[in-house]
Amino acid sequence: MHRAFTVAAATTFTALAVAGTAHAASPKYHGSDYGYVNGSTAVACDREADGNGVFTQVDFYGSQATRNFWDGTGADSECGVYGGVTNVYLFRVCEDHVGCTYWYRP
Repeated sequence: MHRAFTVAAATTFTALAVAGTAHAASPKYHGSDYGYVNGSTAVACDREADGNGVFTQVDFYGSQATRNFWDGTGADSECGVYGGVTNVYLFRVCEDHVGCTYWYRP
């Protein structure tokens, strides 16, 4: 009986961990443009040929500063992908000259 409970608890814990990982990689959209933070990677994707750049703006734990991670290639199949992004508290997706999404937790 004790072993069955332990296996059930481990299965539940694993399912929650997988669900949390999937949620972290969930892109947030601003029109057709999007961005997200997954682990230590920030991504920004410009999908509109409107002349407005797109960036994922990141707020870090214990810092008063934010940092912008841009999609520098415009509306094409490439995205801006930046590694080494750690201690992320919140992020949002912004379109230059248009506005930003709400802040989200990664």
